[in-house]
Amino acid sequence: MIRRECSNPIEDSRKLLNLVLFNGLIGNADGHAKNISLLHNENGTVLAPFYDLVSTLVYPQFTKKMPMKIAGKKRNFAHLQKHHFESLSEEIGMKPNIVIKTALNLAQRIMDVSEVTAIEFKAKYGSIEMVDKINSVISFHARSLIDTLSKNSDQK
Repeated sequence: MIRRECSNPIEDSRKLLNLVLFNGLIGNADGHAKNISLLHNENGTVLAPFYDLVSTLVYPQFTKKMPMKIAGKKRNFAHLQKHHFESLSEEIGMKPNIVIKTALNLAQRIMDVSEVTAIEFKAKYGSIEMVDKINSVISFHARSLIDTLSKNSDQK
């Protein structure tokens, strides 16, 4: 639909890829397609700003699987391997190296930012268990993703 409707389908496709990756990294198992919208304005149709970005994995009653299918089924983000990202690239019509590079870059950026944010938050408000849990999810997912994709890249 993005390729067909959006004024800048390449940019909006990359934004959507970043959304899927971001939701996986923060542990948002509630990032369904119903949370994605298009805006029509004087410049044409564009992907709307993203919303409902919350770490649901810290709540035991929520599913641990991502709401969007990758490689044909809903998966736990922590269990994704390089071949899943290669399948995702086919599914969305992007080159595998772009998807993997985007995933690695976002994982590193989110890990860096979440660590700094946690330090700043604790300095201002003290330690809050839920914030620590969310940062733990982010750190685990980001490190796992970097290790998985880097290790698989080194073996080639």
